[in-house]
Amino acid sequence: MIYGTLTEGVLTLAPKMITIGGFNVWNGTEQQYRSLGYKPVQYAEPPEPPEGYDYEFAWEEDDDEIVQTYELVEIEPTPEEALDFLFGGES
Repeated sequence: MIYGTLTEGVLTLAPKMITIGGFNVWNGTEQQYRSLGYKPVQYAEPPEPPEGYDYEFAWEEDDDEIVQTYELVEIEPTPEEALDFLFGGES
């Protein structure tokens, strides 16, 4: 499991080594990470976007975990594509 914190929409992953009670712990337990303020991070695969669109990812946090989310956005045309559209042909 991967753990992290979310600050103003920016995900920061927990280090592999944490310090608990003066001892260095590698790959701690969920309880140890939670005691330091970290939460489990859930990654998600985006669905296939429709033509002309793509997904931008973001993060949402609740009491138990941090979850990756996606927002559908329109792809901006390149300058060449815009000219082709305006003038109906190759630019």
